[in-house]
Amino acid sequence: MSDFFTYNDHEIAERRLKRRATRIMQLKITLGLIALIVIFIMLVPTVSCLWVIVFLLGVISIPMGIEHYYDAPERLPSNAQTEEEMRWLFGEEWQANADAKQYAFAQERIRQRAVRRWTFAGHLLVFIPAEVLLLQGFHLTNSTDSAVWLVIMVGWAFLVFLHWRYVFPSNKRLEKRETQYGNYLRGELERMQPEQKAKLKRGVYYMVGDDGELVEVEDEDYEAEKPKPFADRHD
Repeated sequence: MSDFFTYNDHEIAERRLKRRATRIMQLKITLGLIALIVIFIMLVPTVSCLWVIVFLLGVISIPMGIEHYYDAPERLPSNAQTEEEMRWLFGEEWQANADAKQYAFAQERIRQRAVRRWTFAGHLLVFIPAEVLLLQGFHLTNSTDSAVWLVIMVGWAFLVFLHWRYVFPSNKRLEKRETQYGNYLRGELERMQPEQKAKLKRGVYYMVGDDGELVEVEDEDYEAEKPKPFADRHD
């Protein structure tokens, strides 16, 4: 997302459409390969070892399907969710400078959080049977090896806890995290802007010079020399 704000509105919409089309194509190809391999195994039972490939392709297709599900237009975040994310990322006055880039960026942050929740579910599905195997190894080995198994079990369980805490934060912790990220983001964007070397003018003003020609003047000179309203003139 480092170059997200370099795209204009049209490019952002185009990139979304391309991303959806690419994911659909990848998902179709993966599912098609699974179907072909399964048919081949049914026709030639001696190649049952290909079930390993079917399993791996199935594992690969799951995150593809999840990404495609949450990237569908009908499943975009609600206006309330997007506005709350905008407030966290860009401050209370976000409406003053809101544009399509910022809305798309906020929606992408919300979408990524939804996808990450499913990655935790996958982590949990791997962790539970692995933990059972580790527990068996803990009971079947001597005291020295048991300590190693115990460290692995406890360490992995702690990582699962941290993963859960990250993908399922409380609303208060989520607000704090997104606000902090928004502060970092705005600071980085400000550093990317070129420094202003001169004061911006409010406008271009002209007055009649001594030779009768129009000459450009600064704001201060214009304010000092411009005729006063009739009501402000003194007799």
